[in-house]
Amino acid sequence: FGEGAERIVRKVRYLNNFGQYVGPAMVAKESRFVELDDSYEGRMAYHREFMRTQDIANDFAKQFNSALDNLTQHFDARHHRWVKNLPRIEFIEPMVVEVEENGQERNILVEKMLEGEYKKFNNNMGYVDKEARLQEESSRHLDDLVGQMNNLGLGAIDEECSEEEDSDSGSEDEDDDDEESANEGDGLFDTAESAPVSGTYRDVKDAYFPQAFSHFSYEKSKKHFMVVDLQGVFTVRPDGTRCYELTDPVIHKHRKKSMQKYKTWTFGRTDRGEKGMKAFFKSHECTDVCRLLGLTEIDR
Repeated sequence: FGEGAERIVRKVRYLNNFGQYVGPAMVAKESRFVELDDSYEGRMAYHREFMRTQDIANDFAKQFNSALDNLTQHFDARHHRWVKNLPRIEFIEPMVVEVEENGQERNILVEKMLEGEYKKFNNNMGYVDKEARLQEESSRHLDDLVGQMNNLGLGAIDEECSEEEDSDSGSEDEDDDDEESANEGDGLFDTAESAPVSGTYRDVKDAYFPQAFSHFSYEKSKKHFMVVDLQGVFTVRPDGTRCYELTDPVIHKHRKKSMQKYKTWTFGRTDRGEKGMKAFFKSHECTDVCRLLGLTEIDR
């Protein structure tokens, strides 16, 4: 019932031995480019890449949620309920299901169907959901904006896929980072805890959280990766937890900064590398959510 830049999506249901539906409606996903290699191993390679991307994105989400949880250390007890009610980020967990079709084994990627209003909050080309963009514009002149970041030298980008354009000659502001990367620890995440920037936090809106998460993933991965193309639903669970349930993320990998252990990690045709990261920062406007998380302010 849907098709994206890289995937074809179908609605599926499980059947029992009596031909009756079992469980909720699910979603099956396959590569649009599967005809290039329709073998069992060719399909599995696609599934492994998809599941790696979603799994790593979910690891970033756990770090993001943990950073929100830790905000209680910086606010007195009167504000702990407010902290608890801040939206969290989650990526749904996919699985590979093997079926038999025309006497041959076939594997398909299956995940639960998201209920609610499905939205794209940003993409891999710098797009930001209109609601978040308008709110960001209205908060631009807050008195307590602090922190600055060196000019990123961003340029216009209009590509969507990365097949040939991401052998970047490198961004001018990052050419001096090789030594820094070589001296960093081997962990994927920067484990140093960031304290909220001093301020009044008058403008913390739900629409800001997906954009802040993409910014967070870049900074907390030591600028190696960025999770974008955030899409899914905003939901309130029975226990009151407010959450963005997301799927089909894109991860941009910085080609120059990636340490040796990440060199073989691939994230599909929509990974635009440094160009995708620049496109995000060209449209991203730091909000009070970025400041809550102690992220480096973007100087516009």
